[in-house]
Amino acid sequence: ARRDAQKTESALRAEIDTLRRASEKNAAGEQRARQKMLALQEALKRCVAATADAEAQVRVVEGALPPLEARVCAVEAEH
Repeated sequence: ARRDAQKTESALRAEIDTLRRASEKNAAGEQRARQKMLALQEALKRCVAATADAEAQVRVVEGALPPLEARVCAVEAEH
């Protein structure tokens, strides 16, 4: 009976170790996935900010065009 109990205990310990290793392996994968997700969110945030900056610059340039075009017309009329 004692030998059977030892075999059962040994088998249970082995199963616990196997489950622990599997759990640790999955936890590491989940941590990497979480870090990758955070990195992608940060990259998206930077991309959105860069897009807003580019759109603001476009508005500035487009706002400067009419006076410049008028000046070109005036210079061409003089010559």
